[in-house]
Amino acid sequence: MDQLAKPSPNAATPLAHVSFVALYQLGYRTVVDWAARRRSRHALARLDDRLLKDIGVDRLARDREVLAPFWR
Repeated sequence: MDQLAKPSPNAATPLAHVSFVALYQLGYRTVVDWAARRRSRHALARLDDRLLKDIGVDRLARDREVLAPFWR
């Protein structure tokens, strides 16, 4: 039982093989994606009914998308 409770000294942590540069790039890309979502949702919120109909989106769908959190 003691062996199950203690992690092996040779066990790699989940981030052991990930470099700092790769983590930085992932974080940067995530923030860029969040900003792009925010911009597109703001643009979607400004569309009138005629333009929404033109792209095949109703008001309810637009409102759901505009109110979604930036990380989704």
